[in-house]
Amino acid sequence: MINSYRAVLLSYSALVIISCGGVGRGTQPKADADGRTRLEHRLESMDIIDDEGVVTSGVPEADETREHDNINLAPRLDQAPRDNQFFAAQVFASKSNSEAREFKESIASLFQDEIRIDYQAPYYRVCVGYVAGFDAAQELLKRVNAMGFSRAWLVRLRK
Repeated sequence: MINSYRAVLLSYSALVIISCGGVGRGTQPKADADGRTRLEHRLESMDIIDDEGVVTSGVPEADETREHDNINLAPRLDQAPRDNQFFAAQVFASKSNSEAREFKESIASLFQDEIRIDYQAPYYRVCVGYVAGFDAAQELLKRVNAMGFSRAWLVRLRK
């Protein structure tokens, strides 16, 4: 009985190994062959009469210029000018509103500028100042950095 189970198990194992193993012959591409051009030798060339004239009809030569090539386009403005924007120096950010309020209260005596908490999901940002123009914002950031907030940065505000 044990021998018959062994024979069945052995033959089943042999069938599994044979069926899973690769018995077909495969070829490896040449190491220097480019996979994108591997089958180009099978393509037949397209022998179309006057093919060159069809493909290049109406295409200007490389050194030709046309009147619409010399059009001057106005530069694209992706942002409003920096002088019309408002900035503040962000000195702290937290996901907790109570932490942001505590920090605001702890620095209130250090600044004469406006200190406010802005919520921008998921953070409560403690910001100092409200200045118009990028140059004024740079000065604000220098003052805030000089007061010990070396990791502060400028944030753009809505009006």
